[in-house]
Amino acid sequence: MLSIHPLQFDPHPLLASGHLQTVVGNWFGQEPARHGRIQHHVAMGDGDHIVLHDDAPDAPPTQRIALLIHGLGGCHASGYVQRLSQKLLAGGVHPIRLDQRGCGLGEPLARHMAHAGRATDVACCLRWLASHYPQAPITACGFSLGASLLLKAVANEPCGENLDSLIAVSPPYDLADCCARIPWFYDRYYAQRLWRMWLSNRQRWEGADKLHVPRRTQSILEFDRWITAPLHGFDSVESYYASASVGSDLQRIELPTVLLLANDDPIVPSAPFGQAQLSPSISLIQTAGGGHLGFLSRARGEGEHDRRWLEWRVVEWIARLA
Repeated sequence: MLSIHPLQFDPHPLLASGHLQTVVGNWFGQEPARHGRIQHHVAMGDGDHIVLHDDAPDAPPTQRIALLIHGLGGCHASGYVQRLSQKLLAGGVHPIRLDQRGCGLGEPLARHMAHAGRATDVACCLRWLASHYPQAPITACGFSLGASLLLKAVANEPCGENLDSLIAVSPPYDLADCCARIPWFYDRYYAQRLWRMWLSNRQRWEGADKLHVPRRTQSILEFDRWITAPLHGFDSVESYYASASVGSDLQRIELPTVLLLANDDPIVPSAPFGQAQLSPSISLIQTAGGGHLGFLSRARGEGEHDRRWLEWRVVEWIARLA
């Protein structure tokens, strides 16, 4: 098991609610986008390619790799991914940031879109890393939808022999439940991002010209009902959500896993995990606060140069393995 000390997250006094943690933590203080020092193009079985951003291509061959997987609407340049990569690099870990299919620099390399059921993409990238860095132990760390994809990949597919640990932060347990509970302003924000992605790529995506989209989508559910599900052969949005949700896969995780959730997360409900059947290899950590990928703390910890509690805990966990 990963060595986890007792944890307590003390939120910044001005950011006591999950909404404030989410908004301030994710939409303020963003850094300019930085690509990796080099990019690896990983071929998928259907002709598409995924981009891996390597931030330390000259790392020793035995140095631990941390594969970082962004969430919905993100990419390798998402603030939490960039900041964590820099922290890991300073701590002697080899960080590699994944652009999901059609995201970031991988946008022109894909004829198909990313979605919540593409766990095979993550498994393929992990196998590629294992084959190209055979001496390096690998920790995979996913955030939000990226965490869900990671857990499904490891539960259902071979992911390379040197993958030895997982960190999953705020994965959605049940996608239909998330869509039913998400507050309208977050829903509208993500729906707008998805719609812009649709407008930018529909000329390139295979099968998009055959879809009937009656109007601009106003919610994630509408986007998935009119675009995601039919574009990828699902009978309905309900069958898509049932197939892509991670809940039933959690009992099959065999690798040491840290699963971190905030009980005040306004986007991904944490309650279902409390009643879930979890594999004995999963260490479930639920904090009272933190919001969705926010976790801005009251004070900096010893040796920490900012208040990004989540990022420092990930660095701490991986440093113990390294």
